[in-house]
Amino acid sequence: MPCEGGGGGPMSESTDRAVELDKTLGLLRSVFPSVRFRTPDFVDWVYHHNPDGPVLEENIDDPDSGERIAHIAGVPRYCRNRDTRERFAMMYNVATSPTSQRKGLYVKLCFNLISRTAGELGGFIGVANENSVSPDVNTLGTKLIGFLPALLVPPTRLRTGHVYSRVADSAFLESEQFATLFGDADDVPAENWVHCWPLDVLRWRLRWPQNTYAVHASNELVAVSTLGTKRGARVAVICKLLPRRGLSGPLDPSTIISAACRFHRAPIALYVGWNLHVPVRGFKLKKEWLPSPLALVFLSNSEKVDQDSFTFDTFEFLDFDAF
Repeated sequence: MPCEGGGGGPMSESTDRAVELDKTLGLLRSVFPSVRFRTPDFVDWVYHHNPDGPVLEENIDDPDSGERIAHIAGVPRYCRNRDTRERFAMMYNVATSPTSQRKGLYVKLCFNLISRTAGELGGFIGVANENSVSPDVNTLGTKLIGFLPALLVPPTRLRTGHVYSRVADSAFLESEQFATLFGDADDVPAENWVHCWPLDVLRWRLRWPQNTYAVHASNELVAVSTLGTKRGARVAVICKLLPRRGLSGPLDPSTIISAACRFHRAPIALYVGWNLHVPVRGFKLKKEWLPSPLALVFLSNSEKVDQDSFTFDTFEFLDFDAF
C-alpha cells in the first residue's frame, strides 16, 4: 500500500520543552556513554522534528531532587503491509538511573504509555539487548520476532563504476536527484510489514545529528551506508537497501555493497537484519561475538494489528537507531 508523509511536524521551541529535554539528557548521559547525548541536538531532532509526529514519552522524576530517574520514548513511524498502513512507535532511549534500577520503573512507564495510546497506535516496535527480552516478553507480553542476524560482507565486485555514490549532505537531500532516487521507495511490494519511507521522513532520518550517511545508486537498487570503525579498522555499515521503480526480488546487492566499501575505503561491510527483496549473503557473526545481540520485539496496541502474525519483510539499521 502506498505511503504518504505523516502528520505532525517540528514543534516550536519553548522553555518547557528545553527544561524537559535537559532533564532527559541528564539521565541519558548517566546511563549511556554515547556522543549522541553530549549536546541536545540528537534528541531534539529525533523527538521533535519527525514528520510522522512528535515523540510519545513517559518519565519519572525524583520527588525530592527533581532529577529524571526513568524515561522511555516512542518515536512515531508509519509502516505498511500488503493491505494497510498503520502508525506505530519505535522505542528509543529506554533508561533508568543506576540508583533506581530493579524497582519496576521501566515496566510502570511501559504500561502508562500503552494505556495512554490504546487504539491510537498499531503497536510498539523495539530492538532490545538479550537481557531485556525476558521482561519484555514475560511481563509486558511482547512478541519476540527474532534476533537480527549480523553479517560481515567482503566486497566481491571489482567493477563498480556504474554505481553512483555521494555523501547525503543537505544540498543533495533537497535535490531533484535525491527525489528521483527515493521517490518510489514505497512502491516496493510488501506482504508483511515494512517501514514507510516518504521523502520527508527519509530526509529527516538522514539528517540525524552525530552521523553522516552516504547514498549509492545502481539501475536496480539504492542503498544508504555510513562509516563505522572497529578496533581502528574501517567498516562500511549498510543501513538500507531499497529496490528502485517498485522492483521485486531477489536482487543481488553485491555490486552496490562493493561500491559502499570502495566509497568508505573499507575492506569489509557490516549488514544487520534482513531484506525480502534484497537478500544479503556474508559471514554470519555468532551472538557471542557481538557486544549486544539485538532482539526485535513487538507489542500490539490495536485490534487492527494481530500480534501473533506480526513480522517484517524487511528490517535494517535505518529502521531503528543503532546508526
